This record gives sequence, structure tokens and C-alpha cells, in this order.
Amino acid sequence: MQASGFLMEQEVATQVEDLGFHVHPSRAFKDSEEGKSREIDVWGIRRFLLDEDRKFSAYSELIIECKNSSNPYVFLTRRKGESDTFFVPPEMRFPVKNYEARKDLGNGRGQLKYFDPFDEYGFSESHPFFVKEQKAVQFCRIDRKGKDWAANHGGLYDSLFIPLLKALKSRQADTAPRSANEEWKNAWFFYPIIVVRGRLLEIDSMAEHPAPVEVPMVPFVRHMESQDIKGRYLVYFVNENALADFVNEVVIPIEERLKSIDTDELLTKERNWRDD
Repeated sequence: MQASGFLMEQEVATQVEDLGFHVHPSRAFKDSEEGKSREIDVWGIRRFLLDEDRKFSAYSELIIECKNSSNPYVFLTRRKGESDTFFVPPEMRFPVKNYEARKDLGNGRGQLKYFDPFDEYGFSESHPFFVKEQKAVQFCRIDRKGKDWAANHGGLYDSLFIPLLKALKSRQADTAPRSANEEWKNAWFFYPIIVVRGRLLEIDSMAEHPAPVEVPMVPFVRHMESQDIKGRYLVYFVNENALADFVNEVVIPIEERLKSIDTDELLTKERNWRDD
């Protein structure tokens, strides 16, 4: 079983490489909470934008944990709340953290307004969590117990999310600008992914007659609290046969949206005041 798990990691690495990423299987990273060396199953990166004149580049990075079990994962979904419209995925890092506009109020007074790049440039229009009408709120794995099947919730959240998010935090620290005066500016879009061998099923908890529907991928937002991992994070569950779909439907539209923005505008922190 362990050998087949290793084989799955190599198969996923080959898929990611064929999709145009530089791949590193079993990449080591430092666990910032425990100080130990850990490994992520598959790491893939590609630079999708390079502007040497303006010294700007942009990267997509896949951080993948592979789950070899063929047992299905079932996700309960429901309609989104108002807070979901204000969610900004922390996995997306822009060259400017916030844009600023200042309004002169006279007598030496002023008012500042801040604009997040994610909202400013409409990335939610290309982002799967925002495009979907509903959100996944809970999940379980369906495991066989003797002749029967049972929903397994025990320890799944921590065992799946914590290692993946620790790897994410490590990579974000490795790629963070060391100072505000660095010559080169970067956009860095991370995608924490759990690739599964089993089926992914969604059940609309608000439907009159809830029934499972098979899907190729599920964006899942989870609030986490540990020593270094705090806040809401977006993790993608993707069936191993849908990795190409994930890149084509999730990664590429976000890359194309960034490439459509004028670089000088993207890198300029000061903005004109507007009353919207």
C-alpha cells in the first residue's frame, strides 16, 4: 500500500510536469511550529509572466498532498453568506499589498481609503470559490467497515489540512520580499491541493431531496487556528484524473487576468480617490 502511495505521487508529478510546471517530488520544508524537516508530496512551479523592463515577474505554484485511498470523499454544501463575498484568499500575493487613495479634507486633514488588489482587479470573477453559487462547509471520507460503509470524520481536518498549510506557510516565507525596497517585484499565486484517488461527491444540504453528485474538484475554505496558521484558508480537493481540468479552469484564468492588467498600473500603490 505504501509503495502504491509512492507510485501515485510519481504519477501526479508527471501530470503536473506535463502541464508546464517545474516539478519537485517529496520537497522538504521546515515545520515552523516544531522545527522539524517535513516533506510535501509534489511541488510544482511555473513563471507565467516576466517583464524585465519593469522588473516584474509572476508565478503559479502548486503545493500537493496525495491521498491514495480509493474511498470517496463527500462534501456538504450550502448557500454562501455575506462574509464570503469579502473573503480574500491568503494564498494569492500581489506585488502591492494594498492600494491607497487619499482625499484632502482641508485644514491639514485627510482621509485614506485602501483597495485590495484581489478586489480591485476583479479576480473573484475568475476564481472558483466565488464563481460557484454554493460553498462546501463539511466533508467526510466514506470508509468500509466489514460489510458496511461508514462516514469517517475523525482527525480528517487536521491530518489533511495542517501538513498542507504548514508547507504553504513555509513557501510563503521563502518567497516573501525581504524589504520594501527590493528591485524586483513579484506576484505569487499558491494553490494548496489535496489530490485524491477516490471520487469527490457533493450533497446540497439545502435541497428538498439531497442527493450526491460527483464533481472533479471542490474548493474548500477552512478556518484554522494553530501557532502559525491562523485565519481562513482555501484548499482544493481534486481528483487525480482532473488535474488538467484544475489547471485549465482555475490556474490559467487567474494567470490570464493578471497578464491583462497594465504592469505600471499594477505596481503603482497610489490611486485616485473615488467615492464608491
